[in-house]
Amino acid sequence: ARRARPRGALAAILLVGALLRLFAASDGYLHEWDERYHALVAKNLMSAPLTPVLYETPLLEHDHRDWMANHVWLHKPPLALWAMALSMRLFGVHELALRLPSLLFGTLGIFVTYRIGRALLDTNTGLLAASLHAVNGLLLDLGSGRIASDHVDTLVVFLVTLGAWLAIGETRPGDRMRLGPVVAIGVCTGLTFLTKWMVALLIPAVWISLAWRAH
Repeated sequence: ARRARPRGALAAILLVGALLRLFAASDGYLHEWDERYHALVAKNLMSAPLTPVLYETPLLEHDHRDWMANHVWLHKPPLALWAMALSMRLFGVHELALRLPSLLFGTLGIFVTYRIGRALLDTNTGLLAASLHAVNGLLLDLGSGRIASDHVDTLVVFLVTLGAWLAIGETRPGDRMRLGPVVAIGVCTGLTFLTKWMVALLIPAVWISLAWRAH
């Protein structure tokens, strides 16, 4: 960055972030709370994408009113589970394939963070923000399944960050509202809702606040 080579600096940050995520995701076992449960439901979704179940064939009586004891197991909305199921369908049923979507979304999130910092302030701010995102321990733990909500929250962080970037680009002072970016913001909000419910409202909240200030 000091040599006025921001693209090289960003490439180095993305490489480091991706390698850290790959190293963290290389465990040969599943972590408890909640990765083991997410992995099992995602595996069952491979054969029945619209029926998220913990046990493929229930052998005991279950109460459909209790999500923790039901045959259908939907701890969170299904988008992250679908991503994990698709990855295992393409690359095989193993830990790295399960974590591959988080590895990809986590690395893309670094780039989006850079674009937010650059849009709000300048290129060096974007690079600093991206570097902090790349080495954040909590995000590394989430993407590798070490702590609760794991891959679900990794996707949520990426989608909310992406939605914020889209909102910033749409609400620059003096610009007229354009249909394409507004639709993209809506799609991003919908995907976030399919990942973790009401946290999706952060995206339109950012957009509305920025639009109010800009116009």
